[in-house]
Amino acid sequence: MGRPREHDERTREALRAATERLYDEHGPAGVSVRAVADAVGTTTRAVYSLFRSRDGLLVDAMAQRAYEILEDGLDAQVETDDPAHDLIEAGVTIFRPFVRDHPSLFRITFQRIVPDFQPGPELTAARDSAFGRLRAKVGRLAPPANSPTGPSPKPPSSSRPSARASATRSSEAPI
Repeated sequence: MGRPREHDERTREALRAATERLYDEHGPAGVSVRAVADAVGTTTRAVYSLFRSRDGLLVDAMAQRAYEILEDGLDAQVETDDPAHDLIEAGVTIFRPFVRDHPSLFRITFQRIVPDFQPGPELTAARDSAFGRLRAKVGRLAPPANSPTGPSPKPPSSSRPSARASATRSSEAPI
């Protein structure tokens, strides 16, 4: 039988908050397992048992938090009869304040500061859930395929690949 788990969600949240604070104050070089553990008053073992590594702490923990903040904002936004207005409002009242208030979370999540990092299941679930909420908002812009006006016309073809295709192939895609 394995040992009982010693570190709970409070410890996880405290470590994530300390990581964000240290990153904001000192950049990525200021975030070490020891510094984060010391900031919370716990051991490095807590960091390793909850996040596997420094990169797991930096990326998994912080990016997961970023997606949770964005998803909470999208969930709280009241939808109107004007989906275009709602999408613009989301940019102004959710995404812009997020970037301003959490620059380190934005950098880690969308600028891929840890190349070749493989996200854990919690981060993958948070990312997929947040993007699902955003896709639903964007999806309100186009009428359903069986509506009287039919599907939205396709944009003119260009020689450039779509942003989605580029992001899918790019190593710079969000985590």
